[in-house]
Amino acid sequence: MPMISIIIDDLGNNPTLGYRSANLPREVALSILPHTPYSQQIATYGHQRGMDILLHQPMDSLHNAELLGPGALLRNMGRQQFARTLETNLSAIPFVIGINNHMGSMLTTDSEKMSWLMAELKLRAMFFIDSRTTTETVAASTAEYWQVPNTSRKVFLDHIDDPTAIAEQFQRLLLLAEKYGHVTAIGHPRENTLHFLEQNLPLLKSLGLTLVSPSKAMKSLFSNQLVKQTDPAHYYDGCYSEDDGSNFNNLQTRNLYYSYQCLWSN
Repeated sequence: MPMISIIIDDLGNNPTLGYRSANLPREVALSILPHTPYSQQIATYGHQRGMDILLHQPMDSLHNAELLGPGALLRNMGRQQFARTLETNLSAIPFVIGINNHMGSMLTTDSEKMSWLMAELKLRAMFFIDSRTTTETVAASTAEYWQVPNTSRKVFLDHIDDPTAIAEQFQRLLLLAEKYGHVTAIGHPRENTLHFLEQNLPLLKSLGLTLVSPSKAMKSLFSNQLVKQTDPAHYYDGCYSEDDGSNFNNLQTRNLYYSYQCLWSN
């Protein structure tokens, strides 16, 4: 049966729309902006309902950079500042199991910065969803290289905040799911979007489609990559490692991976 995953992102600033999003079917994922007034409450409520909680990570953008908000990963950051910013953001929101990018039309084209990001996600056994805010993104291909479970957004439900446009995008989503088997869509906590989803998600089964959480989709596609190694004998130049290096196909890649694990001691 074709499957769709839906993420509501840009959450954390509006409690009414945030809790309304969290009352959608539990297979819908909530992606929450860091350091926003209601981030912890919405994350906790959604988690209690069994929903996936994602960090909606702000990333450097070619346009409207003033809208990034706090906790942005910027192209001019050094490696330590980059990693510490990400860690602070992850620590600010409970129950996070993956991330997707907020904006990011600049940063997701930077292969070095995406390697830094994927190394951090691999350490935490988290997945990545590329919001695809630019066709030049290298995020998904870098995630593949680092063996980080990932997928990419195929449909923006509400790029145009209009009921007719949202319905058209939803139909496009269903057709793509039938074609590819599984497709991910992103929407936002807006009145038109939430009203449409509240009315139409209960109808999916009758249409022959299944709504699945991103984590369930990831487990079916990348089950072997979501298992963390915990053998305390895994050390590299005095730094603890949660991986024995066997997943890497060459020494250079393995050494780069371990260099990130030593980051906090440098």
